[in-house]
Amino acid sequence: RYERHAATNTARVRWVDAAGVRRTRSLGKYGSPESKAEYKRVVADILASRDRPATQTTKPRPVGHPESVAELAAAFLARELGGYSPSEAANYRLAVAVLLADHADTPPAEFGTLALERVRDAMVAKGWTREHINAQVRRVRAVFRWAETRELVPEGKWFQLRSLPGLKTGKGPKDQQVVKPVADADVEATLPHLTPTVAAMVRFHRLTGCRPQDVCNLHVEDIDRSGAVWVARPGMHKNRHRGHTHQIYIGPKAQAVIAPFLAAGGFVFSPRRAWQERSDLRRGTARRLKPNYPPSGPPATVGEQFDTASYGRAIERGCKRAGVEKWQPNRLRHRFGVEVRAEHGLEAAQK
Repeated sequence: RYERHAATNTARVRWVDAAGVRRTRSLGKYGSPESKAEYKRVVADILASRDRPATQTTKPRPVGHPESVAELAAAFLARELGGYSPSEAANYRLAVAVLLADHADTPPAEFGTLALERVRDAMVAKGWTREHINAQVRRVRAVFRWAETRELVPEGKWFQLRSLPGLKTGKGPKDQQVVKPVADADVEATLPHLTPTVAAMVRFHRLTGCRPQDVCNLHVEDIDRSGAVWVARPGMHKNRHRGHTHQIYIGPKAQAVIAPFLAAGGFVFSPRRAWQERSDLRRGTARRLKPNYPPSGPPATVGEQFDTASYGRAIERGCKRAGVEKWQPNRLRHRFGVEVRAEHGLEAAQK
């Protein structure tokens, strides 16, 4: 029968096929003419399949194979995300969330190009940029590629999904804006309004040109301090899952920035230390007004490591207090790249 899936407000039809396997097909928005037309087509296919010879019926589902896209995605996330960087893992979770919004109950073998196009349309509706949507669609395909290598979906499923072309420039969603280098004047105006820890992160970032996640992931044990130029080799970085190595070169100026943070061990830049610095500043003001102001420590929600979001929020608060235009930490890397290219050429900048 034509029924409503309350969580997603979509229509679906469920049945048991000739092999005794339970099937569910998502039909689109509940009550829409398109979903009702799809319902009639699916029912016609079901009735026609019952009249086919037994040799043409669907084979029973192998034991242990996922019965729905939701089960398949859960298996992928549980087994594969450990090898990805935190930012890449977050992107996969986001892509899978959109996939499951309308296709959680769809059998993996029945998820085709049209279903993938509907997933992409849902991403367009969220206002994402064209580049981000194309990248997220590739991640959805990667889930099915992983499943095909483990014989969890029919052979050729990934190749079928690849037939959906990517979104083209100027058609539909907006293109991603070009990241412009941040002005040094804005950086200098913001620094006095940051905690000492976050200010050191910005200075280190500006002097090394590394990625924002490299600043957040920088660990004392990853830094080789044997030479005049220190070399950090992060255990976790953007392209780790591709087998790439990554090195951050730390010259004398950047060494001086992080030197006070190395004695404690662990992550070089700690949110707990930044929280304590901000708390001490507030407590000093409060004690002048109220001498018996009670001390307190960081709450349990404050972790041991910054992520790119918390790093960006700290800079955003500093920009607001400084009265300058908001800038994101990745613009420091672009400023560094522009300077290297101007002084040493394109090849050096790429390095």
